[in-house]
Amino acid sequence: MDNIIGYDDYEKDFRRVALPEYRWLAEDILLQALENCEPQESLEVHMPDYISNDGCGYTFQFQTQTGGSGENGGVLIFYMDFY
Repeated sequence: MDNIIGYDDYEKDFRRVALPEYRWLAEDILLQALENCEPQESLEVHMPDYISNDGCGYTFQFQTQTGGSGENGGVLIFYMDFY
């Protein structure tokens, strides 16, 4: 996930709100969302309520932009925040 700017912040936020037994899912959930993402669109990663430590679902927001290179297909991905 080195090609995602702010990935460490995303993982830290995910781990903070996820139940301990689901904290490892941060990367898997992000990869699933990336499969359906189009360049130049906002990317939202949804955490279902049943895996959060307070029973509330969360959405993690990323911004995408063309212009990168390499394995991410020319798309830059920036972690923004979650709600």
